[in-house]
Amino acid sequence: MNRDEWLIVSDICNMNLEVSKSFIFKDFSHKQKEIYAKYCKIIKNKVECNKIYNKYKTNGVKWLTLEDNFYPEIIIENDYKITTLFYKGNIKLLKNINLGITGSRHATYYGKWACNKNIKELVNCSVTLISGIASGIEEMVHKLSYEANRPSIMILPYGFDMIKSKKLQMIINNIIDVGGLVITPFPLGGNVYKTNYLYANYLFACLANSLFVIEAGEKSGVNNTIMHAIDLGKNILALPGNVNSEMSVIPNKLIRDGAISILGIEDLYLYLFKENYNKKNREISFEDEDEENIFNLIKNGPKHIDVLCFTSKMAISKLKQIIFQLEIKEMIDEIEPNVYCAKN
Repeated sequence: MNRDEWLIVSDICNMNLEVSKSFIFKDFSHKQKEIYAKYCKIIKNKVECNKIYNKYKTNGVKWLTLEDNFYPEIIIENDYKITTLFYKGNIKLLKNINLGITGSRHATYYGKWACNKNIKELVNCSVTLISGIASGIEEMVHKLSYEANRPSIMILPYGFDMIKSKKLQMIINNIIDVGGLVITPFPLGGNVYKTNYLYANYLFACLANSLFVIEAGEKSGVNNTIMHAIDLGKNILALPGNVNSEMSVIPNKLIRDGAISILGIEDLYLYLFKENYNKKNREISFEDEDEENIFNLIKNGPKHIDVLCFTSKMAISKLKQIIFQLEIKEMIDEIEPNVYCAKN
């Protein structure tokens, strides 16, 4: 089947993803055979086919199928639970290094503080952030990315025509405006069921390279996303919290069971760097001329930060930031307090 035929299958099956999956193996139950017969009838009728194509084009919705290069291989490897994805925005982001971030709708002051502090730093590097549509932590992920003019990826739990909230529509528009991506496993039309969110959680877990859980209570819907991520073999990161806080129950349990504890942005940088870059094969690259100049000064021999500040005539705050970035890239070491040398 080609990509246009998969669109028709998904549109006919509407919200029933399991039925569309049966088209892969041509293994239909009695009820599914009725849908297959409907498909066979429509596919022979160019007028009906064009009606379906035009419906998506008119709404600015593009589709991604098993036949496309950007279709996530992990879905194919895990029983084809989703055959067609629908999106608006930059689909190329699916190939970027990314980090999924999720958390409670009822985020505490601590959770919001941690989210704000970490994401403001994180959006300045080359990692694309993925999150859902929930208020609280997930909404903050997209808001902070947009404010930094950085693209994020949003997982939508229903078709684009089912967006009723003006606030959500504004967030989606903002994501697309800065080159982001909004993606869903659901076609246009249909209702919104509780099971939609389970499929969206599965897609979230599939697309995220790793999952960072900031806050979640015992009965939080976040748990379903975590379960899928663990089943798919993804690394779980978690923000430790007060043992008396209801919103820190799940992150604390995850850490107890082996998740990576994230105490600050340094932990995130080091994790992402080690997980996603091959030190031996990568070329030395600098963010800008200032970073290159500081590295060259250190390369010529160990330097105290005061000497670097005097020689470069750079503000100490900016110098510290550059030194930190060079440490993250494992290009320099602090051999004594405030004394740095280049790594071999």
